[in-house]
Amino acid sequence: AGDEHATQPPRSLAALSGKVVVVVEDDAEVMDAMRTLLTGWRCRCIAAGDAEGVIAQLDAEGLRPDAIIADWRLGGPHNGLQVIEQLQQRYGTSLATLVTGEHDPAGFGLPAHGTIDVLRKPLRARELSDWLLQAP
Repeated sequence: AGDEHATQPPRSLAALSGKVVVVVEDDAEVMDAMRTLLTGWRCRCIAAGDAEGVIAQLDAEGLRPDAIIADWRLGGPHNGLQVIEQLQQRYGTSLATLVTGEHDPAGFGLPAHGTIDVLRKPLRARELSDWLLQAP
């Protein structure tokens, strides 16, 4: 019985309290659902349809994101990967994910260093919370 420490229990959702989570999503219903879920976990959700909207909110409140969630397909000129890269460059946030309904992310042009995750739609609350619990 020397392996009782081999598996760690999942971290509690309480660990998410106060985390600043950015959501970049151009579908208002999806954005509202994500905001409701994240605030229910006591995260500080900053949501907008593009990088500029998120940056304006973060800077106005003097915040830096702990995690970035961006939809792959956004309505504007930039895709989710470009938005993540812009926000990472500005704020240094390491935890980031693209959310997509696409089955093959090979064509996304993800950086080889592998710091951007991919979560597939439909996104389940448990998947998202498990991913967010990786945030330092």
